[in-house]
Amino acid sequence: MTNRTRTLPSKMEKLTRDIDFERGEDGAPQKDEGGRYRVAISSEAPVDRWFGREILDHSAESVDLTRFSRGLPLLVDHETRDHVGLIEGPEIGSDKKLRGWMRFGRSARAQEIERDVQDGIRKDMSVGYRIRTMVLEESDELKGDTFRATKWVPMEGSIVAVPADIEVGVGRSGEGSALPVEVMAPPSAPNEAALKERSMDEKPAAPDPGAHVTTVERGEVAEIVRLAKEHDCMDRVPAWMDRGTALAEVQKEILSVLNERTKATLTKAGRDIVDMSEKEKARYSLPRAILAQARGDWREAGLEREVSEALDKKLDSSITRHGGFFVPTTLPISSRAQPPLVAGTASVGGNIVFTQAGSLIELLRNQMVIEAAGAQFLSGLTGGPLSFPRQITAATASWTGEATSVAGSYLTLDRLTLSPKNLTGWTSYSRSLLAQSTPDVDAMVRADLAKIHAVAIDRAGLRGAGTLEPTGIISTSSIGSVTVGTNGGAATYAHIIGLEEAVDVGNALAGSLVYVTTPQVKADLKQTVVLTNTIAGAVWGMDNNVNGYRALATNQIPSNLTKGTSTTVCHAIVFGNFRELIIGEWGAFELLSDPITLADSGQIKLVTYQMIDVGVRHAAAFAACLDVTS
Repeated sequence: MTNRTRTLPSKMEKLTRDIDFERGEDGAPQKDEGGRYRVAISSEAPVDRWFGREILDHSAESVDLTRFSRGLPLLVDHETRDHVGLIEGPEIGSDKKLRGWMRFGRSARAQEIERDVQDGIRKDMSVGYRIRTMVLEESDELKGDTFRATKWVPMEGSIVAVPADIEVGVGRSGEGSALPVEVMAPPSAPNEAALKERSMDEKPAAPDPGAHVTTVERGEVAEIVRLAKEHDCMDRVPAWMDRGTALAEVQKEILSVLNERTKATLTKAGRDIVDMSEKEKARYSLPRAILAQARGDWREAGLEREVSEALDKKLDSSITRHGGFFVPTTLPISSRAQPPLVAGTASVGGNIVFTQAGSLIELLRNQMVIEAAGAQFLSGLTGGPLSFPRQITAATASWTGEATSVAGSYLTLDRLTLSPKNLTGWTSYSRSLLAQSTPDVDAMVRADLAKIHAVAIDRAGLRGAGTLEPTGIISTSSIGSVTVGTNGGAATYAHIIGLEEAVDVGNALAGSLVYVTTPQVKADLKQTVVLTNTIAGAVWGMDNNVNGYRALATNQIPSNLTKGTSTTVCHAIVFGNFRELIIGEWGAFELLSDPITLADSGQIKLVTYQMIDVGVRHAAAFAACLDVTS
């Protein structure tokens, strides 16, 4: 038979095969004093594959134990995200079996699987491996071809509930493209005809690029695994190790993966999470839903109940329910208690019960500036925490001599994680007001709830202290800082320039750049000239800009800060790219009608709930001065 080579198709990406746990005379798994279990990983038992029968050769030169010597990941059902331990101490026995010691982690999941192993519930072990080279050992017209893998690599060990489908037998990890496998016929005695045929018709086989693994520095391997675990990329580690991918390239690939994940999340954000036709939106009545829940009778509010139930089904299970009903909204909302609205009293609701529809005079409220400044609102989030990848530092180059080694430098990754935080409040309406409401009343109730909620989110975005509430711009560590003096003082044009310089030094002087401060400081800056030795305008211009950038004022910026002897009288000025401020809204706005608490006054108490978080994507995009006196 003539020697030949061929490459098998992509099904050879990764294969799996199963073997029973080895147990002692009492039927229990063998365990050492360190709590490790003795397991057989593989044997030379033939396995039927789509290409024929496969035998894994267990001679020392056939099994590449490079990975195994560092410890193979112990998975559940070959799922790379279900990593429960390690298999170490590889040894090939005289019985042609590859064994190791299985050690479980300390996580709750790992301990759960270990108990199933001890109790005999999980009895099967499976190995995932990749073949480099196979020899055609036998070819039979009836039995088919039998191949012996003479170069193969164990990649992971798995505890399986149901043995893998060996007819498919492909990598469950979804790694990159398959590696070619060299398949050779067994050599036969050379003869003159064969040599002539070989010299005329065959070319030497090209070396297999996949069979040569570049060694990654040992220190880099640990960092690659750490990054992969932190950013949920463990399924890519085997491919990186096979290719010998350097740490710097791994970091770039992880950053790309995280960016793609974020893009996929953002394409869903900001949309209504329940579909309503224009006709249904026109019919929807918030006062009708409030009354329906208060009465416990939804017969006249069928649309509102149907919308609430549809929203409930789409919300993630992690979103807490409070027994209320859900309202469709893409508005950022928060909470503040309001005076009760009463139909019979002019000052608290009577003036908005009309015979004919008319307009409403709304309360003057603190202006919501973060939205006007360009903050990004992500509404309708339905999963858990939302992560935004950040590149903190970049790899660097250096000039060296010919014989001088260069110290490695790599980009470093970080991420901003927004996680749902509970926000609640309450207001009240009279039953008669809700029952007599016109379309204007419905619009008023919606707008009132939206605005009082927006106030709290606005405040959190600017100055939230963290822990129970979100962390706002002023409370974010590492933003730029400008100080006026030991005891504070009046802001000058020089301090304005200092704020811009701080953002510019962070390479962030771009985007939606806006100044935000208090009304008092705004008034002062309108009377502060740019340069005292020339004819010049005020720092705060007539068109509401400061030094060419948009400027806004709000009572949400703190005016009670302390610096030195200036106790609780200092104001803040914030400058930066507000596109870097992210506001996430999970689920839907939930309202709970309480007809009992204020029943003696004919009121329905309305309790509001929302899951919100705020975060600064890059701290360098902002700077603040916190000791301005007015």
